[in-house]
Amino acid sequence: MQALNRTLIFVVLLFGLVAAGSLAAQAPGPSPETEPAGETPADPNAAGEAEGADGGADATSDDPTQNKRLIYYGRREKNRIRFTFGFGRGEVLPGVISEASSSWFLNSAIRSSTDSSYQPVLPVAPGGIAKYWSFQTGLEFVHIDRFFISYNWYRIKQGLGNSNSTTVSFFHPANDRFRWSFFEGVRLATYIEDRRNLEFKYLHPAFFRGFKIGGFIAREWYREENDISYGSFQASSGTAPVDPNSTAWSVGGVVPGNYDMKGWNLGLAFRYKIFHWFGMQYKLGIVDRSGSYNQGGLQTLTVSNDLTGAQRLEGLFPFAAGNAKDSGLRHQLEAEFCIYCRFTITVGLLREDFTRDYDSYIGRTFGTIPYFYSEKTAAGLGIGELGGGHELTKQEIYFKFGTDFFF
Repeated sequence: MQALNRTLIFVVLLFGLVAAGSLAAQAPGPSPETEPAGETPADPNAAGEAEGADGGADATSDDPTQNKRLIYYGRREKNRIRFTFGFGRGEVLPGVISEASSSWFLNSAIRSSTDSSYQPVLPVAPGGIAKYWSFQTGLEFVHIDRFFISYNWYRIKQGLGNSNSTTVSFFHPANDRFRWSFFEGVRLATYIEDRRNLEFKYLHPAFFRGFKIGGFIAREWYREENDISYGSFQASSGTAPVDPNSTAWSVGGVVPGNYDMKGWNLGLAFRYKIFHWFGMQYKLGIVDRSGSYNQGGLQTLTVSNDLTGAQRLEGLFPFAAGNAKDSGLRHQLEAEFCIYCRFTITVGLLREDFTRDYDSYIGRTFGTIPYFYSEKTAAGLGIGELGGGHELTKQEIYFKFGTDFFF
């Protein structure tokens, strides 16, 4: 529900900005479209295409052949190549954190049904968002300001320290084998996201001057890497058959969990060139991608006897593999400023609302310690993970800088 509300607010903001731009465009004043073809304007910043250096609305020339050309310093060109790079600041709810509380609880509950001394671990503090910095770059070819072919690379590589970490905590009730315990079950140490899109887009003039509407389709390659620290903890009672009056906790090691996916992104695109130097565009895309998931690594445990103080090291080896699928909506709203016909500055908002499901998932945690309940991976089939519907959300503000070449 919260994700839906945020999406609605995002869309309402979009239409508010477009409405404001429409009113501004209708205000009296000189129009940049009245510049005669073939003449070089006195102010180079007022030059550009009929409504901007990125191809605004079609020019108002009486010659229909001129209406399908880009205008650059008074010259009408058919093609443009744009190179962009930029950075962003945002927050994300990673899938491995979103799924941890429900899947760990369900897997432990299933295991307790076959082991009378085993009790479910109860999630008490589900994981939150992680803040990050992103980088992106792209290359775009445009023909007659209607056909767009672009290749974009987007990347996040964010280390999450104690001041910027996302964790999931659990509670284990007491029984005749273990004392009660409250422990940090999952901590995300590093989050890496690498996304590449090859996109084709078409925009067509519609409704009023400066406005274009169309659609796009893109092939998407996606890779996600998560360095996960399982903060396993347990405290045995004095009546425990193995290691009585002892405490065990994880002291080191991360377990990489990697997704390798590909799929499609398609949807609607809108662009409104309000002035020759300023315009807005919005894309609403449906994302559907799928691929493999694998996890494996080592955790080091310290086991301490509460009576004697003696300590020893043990190890846990969690492994998992499966096939995952992400589906949902991606929103992109951009405001673009053109400078001297050739250079652009873009301010954008990115919003993603996805769900992650697993078509298959198997896992197991092996270890040198005789008995351990604080293990996230399933003992075989991952029923908790296969439950599906795990939420992934992202929101980001970004800045892009571009330069154009016309021919």
